Amino acid sequence: MEETVEVKRHTIFYRICHWSIVITGIILALTGMQMGGLYGIKILDGQVLATHITVSFIFGAFWFLMFY
Repeated sequence: MEETVEVKRHTIFYRICHWSIVITGIILALTGMQMGGLYGIKILDGQVLATHITVSFIFGAFWFLMFY
């Protein structure tokens, strides 16, 4: 006896927020490691702190939008 189950997917808005959080989180991790001098990571030349702070605000905004 086979039973059919309907799967309800998240909305496109939720999925976009999720992947935006993932991408900005990766950028934050990489710029943070560059600022801290960890593992010799260098992805940006100059303005790393400004980029890190800007991306952190974007990261926070997506978190807010996702759970609002």
